[in-house]
Amino acid sequence: MDVSSSKLSVSSAKMNKIMIGAGALIVVLMIVSSVSNGMQRRKIEMQCKNGDIDICTKLIESKILKPKELIMAHAFRGYHYDKKGQYDKALDDYNEAIKLNAEEPALYLQRAGVYADKSDLNNAIPDFNTTIKLSRSPGVLLAAYCGRGLAEMTKGDAASARNDLQEAKNIVRGNKVDCVTKLEQGLGQPPNTATP
Repeated sequence: MDVSSSKLSVSSAKMNKIMIGAGALIVVLMIVSSVSNGMQRRKIEMQCKNGDIDICTKLIESKILKPKELIMAHAFRGYHYDKKGQYDKALDDYNEAIKLNAEEPALYLQRAGVYADKSDLNNAIPDFNTTIKLSRSPGVLLAAYCGRGLAEMTKGDAASARNDLQEAKNIVRGNKVDCVTKLEQGLGQPPNTATP
């Protein structure tokens, strides 16, 4: 995966997993595996990544994290707050992460997903726009086009939603992808079929 447009430095392990929910698109951020304080620190960071909000909070408050690790701790905690329906807390964490790295498209995509979960499409759409502007990753772009298309469709802007559907189709090139199918169904278009 090309991360040259990102200021995050990704070492040997990375993850860019797209999960599409019923109207919210969440991308779990790239994960930096090179951690300085050995096994215990990696174990604690994994607990944060895997949903322990208290551990994430302790990491953030510890003041020992490097900037990229602090971004990740905020992003993971924001992700887990979003999953628990604590949208305002999730937004606080994504806002902090974006303050630390305003050039990371996945952070805007995450925040857009929270806004979409809150049905705040007027704030979701600009974050989808920023994601599209900053990203070169096909997976992130697909999620952003689908998310923005669903938001536009919900707001009644079928023309813009159709444009985003076409952009998403250009990325998936005939493969069946849930978000493309949702857009097609919502816009009353025939389903995208795989080509041999």
